[in-house]
Amino acid sequence: MREGLPLKESQISLLRSPSHLYVEREARGYPLCELLLGRFKGSEIVEVDSYKEVFNRFKQNWRLQKLSPKLILGCKRGELMYRTGEFVPNFKFENAYYCSQVLNCLYDCSYCFLQGMYQSANMVVFVNDDDFHKAADNLLERIKQLYLCISYDADLLALEGVLPLCKRWIEHCHRKPELHIEIRTKSANYSAISSCEPCERVVLAWTLSPSEICSKFERGAAPLAARLNAIGRALAGGWQVRICFDPVIPEGSWQEGYSELMNELFALPHSERIKDISIGGFRMNAEHFKRLSEKSGSSPVVTKEYLAANGKIALNEKSASKIKGFFQDILKSRFDSERVTYLFG
Repeated sequence: MREGLPLKESQISLLRSPSHLYVEREARGYPLCELLLGRFKGSEIVEVDSYKEVFNRFKQNWRLQKLSPKLILGCKRGELMYRTGEFVPNFKFENAYYCSQVLNCLYDCSYCFLQGMYQSANMVVFVNDDDFHKAADNLLERIKQLYLCISYDADLLALEGVLPLCKRWIEHCHRKPELHIEIRTKSANYSAISSCEPCERVVLAWTLSPSEICSKFERGAAPLAARLNAIGRALAGGWQVRICFDPVIPEGSWQEGYSELMNELFALPHSERIKDISIGGFRMNAEHFKRLSEKSGSSPVVTKEYLAANGKIALNEKSASKIKGFFQDILKSRFDSERVTYLFG
């Protein structure tokens, strides 16, 4: 199969039944496991001893799998909370962590680090969600305040229609006054959580790109107009909303594209309620970048000249400075500079 073959949203969505469900024997009986088995009754069930038997196999064809991803249900053991690394902004929190209840994403973004991290395009759901909540609670007892990214290795809001993880974390956050959560997304699926009571410590973080970038490099993700509509509804609903221009892709007439996007964003009703803005350049672990390049072929995102140093890939200083200067200039009369975070690797 030719690398880089465009995918339609319907081809990569688990909102339709996957052909196969691989289920760890240990996962049976967990409420989330039974929920998914009930929703995907038409899928062929294959029992396995460990999710790793399927997910970690060698010589998998990632691109071919992405056309028809399978769902793997398992239980995550061992460490469940991880400190965020240098590629993830901590928004001034001393204790910033992430957890991964789902491995892999519905979408197929050309620049996504997951393509370089995993051999498989299949999706893993860890159904022992109570253990994740308990792990967060145990961590809170030690460090007193926790900033937790729950949608780092997957777009959980996009899955919320079949997998109500966001709702459960929001409910948990209401009960834990020192817990802060970020739910990052490229979906327009705000309606899936609109019935929840907003929590001031839950941030809905939308990643935005100009329409040209969305159509070229964010296959399957919600169109820009749909994301903006969802942001407007979330702001009107009283939620904390973060806007992420991350990564900024300096492709084609990118400055005009981001200028137009900024106009659309600040034309939204209640845009003055936006909590903060995050701006970042393309950055990635060097080994993950190598694997991503192999999968993406001639994609402009992965064939640009980047600075390679200390085991990572990032925009060179000149390009990063140009992007940062552009956003500083375009935001200076619109948004408080103290609420803008820059991360270029």
